[in-house]
Amino acid sequence: MYAQGGDADADAPEIWALFRVEAESVELIAVRFSKAFDDE
Repeated sequence: MYAQGGDADADAPEIWALFRVEAESVELIAVRFSKAFDDE
């Protein structure tokens, strides 16, 4: 799993990706992009 926090000021989304790594391949299972919100 990979997760990256978003930044509302830079209009960058929050990203989550679920994947599986095998010997010579990477299988992408799911990806989610969500709008980042200010913490204030």
